[in-house]
Amino acid sequence: MSIRTARFARGITALCGLLVLLALPAPGRAAGPPAGTLPTEELKRDLAVIKKDDFLIFPHVNYKPETQIAGGLAFLSYFRIGSDFPLHIRPSTLATTLTYTQKKQFIWQLFPEFYLDDEKYHLVGELEYYYYPNYFYGIGNDTPEDDREQYTSSTIRFHSDLQREIAHRLYMGFVYHYEKTRVDESEPGGVLESEGVPGGSSSLASGIGLSLNLDTRDNAFYPSNGGLYQFSAVSFDQLFSSRYQFIRHTLDLRKYVPLWRSHVLALQAYSNVIYGEAPFEMLSLMGGKKLMRGLFEGRYRDNAMAVAQGEYRFPLWWRFGAVAFAGVGDVARRVQDFEPEEFKFTYGGGLRFSINPQEKINARLDVGRSRDLTGFYFTIGEAY
Repeated sequence: MSIRTARFARGITALCGLLVLLALPAPGRAAGPPAGTLPTEELKRDLAVIKKDDFLIFPHVNYKPETQIAGGLAFLSYFRIGSDFPLHIRPSTLATTLTYTQKKQFIWQLFPEFYLDDEKYHLVGELEYYYYPNYFYGIGNDTPEDDREQYTSSTIRFHSDLQREIAHRLYMGFVYHYEKTRVDESEPGGVLESEGVPGGSSSLASGIGLSLNLDTRDNAFYPSNGGLYQFSAVSFDQLFSSRYQFIRHTLDLRKYVPLWRSHVLALQAYSNVIYGEAPFEMLSLMGGKKLMRGLFEGRYRDNAMAVAQGEYRFPLWWRFGAVAFAGVGDVARRVQDFEPEEFKFTYGGGLRFSINPQEKINARLDVGRSRDLTGFYFTIGEAY
């Protein structure tokens, strides 16, 4: 066995060990009722206040390297489908946001989430429009900073997942995904303009698949116990009017370990693997406010991505808390092409302020570092 092969084997063994750890039950108190894991949860993380009113209209603001300062308006409506439903049934929601950023990006999002038949069925959707000036660094895990080129794209995205409870807290879903992108502007003489990149001028992808979702967290916004385990497989094919043929597998494993006096260890293993040819905007993108903070989102992109990250969360005083985090990950053309010695590392820390102690909703300010960037992130809710 060569030295490179041995290193790769040790890396895979370590990653498998982490996955096993994530799957183990956590000690301590029993987890509460399963919490929602849907796009509306992501929207709620951008809210300053969560109320029980029929509807809310409010401003929202955040900051991250990809957008700089961003703000806008959000609308959130709560309701229960069927007058005979007991009050303990989780309410269905319909949420929408309008966002404009310092980088002249415009984002509109609509998130419906419905609970049906006494929560036996769970329907979640996303309808989004992006007008998004952005940067493209190329495809692969070794793209030079000097190769960066600017482009602007317009994207319409629709995603739906109809889930059916098949066991306690375990849901199986039927997924449909549609995504259409047009590159409105690109640098003259650049890689995108040369049309050597899939989807460099426009793309349309449409596919169906299945999902599995097991949620044992005690809280959706700031878990201190339990875990969230999600898997989806979606096939994009000409049969569904897709211009590109590929299969995308996504695995997201999260584990929350209570330590002492509200100290929590949060762990996550995440992978996204594409088989076939996908447009560059739908490749596995590493970086951003969730995965590998300290890397520009999309700084590295390719068919396959694997990330493992951990965060130590602890209280400070009154409503203030702090975190220390680190992550390791990379992208590759194929799963077998991962090289452990080439993995990227990020690390950092942050402060938390509880803006809603009852719902455990925090405002967060994180500083993440990598070889390429020192990123500042100001938003609502945890990274995972």
